[in-house]
Amino acid sequence: MGTKTMLKRGGVLLLAALFFTGCGDEGADVKKDKSEKDDEDDGDEKKTKKKKKDDDDDEKKDAKSDSVFTKRDVTVGDKRTRTSIMAMTLEVEAAGQKKSMKQGETKEKDEEVLEVKDGRPSKIKVTYKKKNKSMQEAGPPQTKAEPIEGKTYVVEEKDGEVIVTTEDGGKPPLAEVTAVKKDFQKFDPAKYEGLKKRIVAYLNEKKATLYVKDVYAGYDPSYAVPYRFVGEYATHAMFAHNMFPKDIE
Repeated sequence: MGTKTMLKRGGVLLLAALFFTGCGDEGADVKKDKSEKDDEDDGDEKKTKKKKKDDDDDEKKDAKSDSVFTKRDVTVGDKRTRTSIMAMTLEVEAAGQKKSMKQGETKEKDEEVLEVKDGRPSKIKVTYKKKNKSMQEAGPPQTKAEPIEGKTYVVEEKDGEVIVTTEDGGKPPLAEVTAVKKDFQKFDPAKYEGLKKRIVAYLNEKKATLYVKDVYAGYDPSYAVPYRFVGEYATHAMFAHNMFPKDIE
């Protein structure tokens, strides 16, 4: 009798234990479901924030790509400083020996517009703060200043000719006139047409696919010059697209 009672009591206790254990698991499942829902809500919120950030970034990129340079008319008194540094390395192999030679050119000049014609500078004052060439074969580089370094000139365009005078109207030495004209002399139209024919013939012979980009040389709207890049390599067109400004008005 006592044994049967204990079994019954044990069975009740076992059922009770299983019942409460089940309730505990159910409660855990409820909490787990709630936690997963919270995680999903957090994930959705993060996705929403990320999408908004991506949209904002896209808007900024679009705004940047739509940037337009406004071209203004050149006026008397406009000033600018132009600096250019060029370097070249030559390697020569002779009699089993390699020799290296480096050449460079540095130019820094200040320009001031004195007269304007048809929206373009027709007369300017230019001061060469630096104008030198360097060469290095063995040892330190040898730098030689050109005769126009440290001097000021007036450059004027008359009837298609470039006239160079000193600041007080005098005539500079021929070597100085030649050096200054290199900066302002236009490319000979006859030579341009001849070069153009050779390039067109070369491209037609290769039946090359051409890549075209319309860009500007120079970021200053007052002096920017429009030009069209035409090349047979996409990488070169991409370089022109990234290197030069566009949409200058």
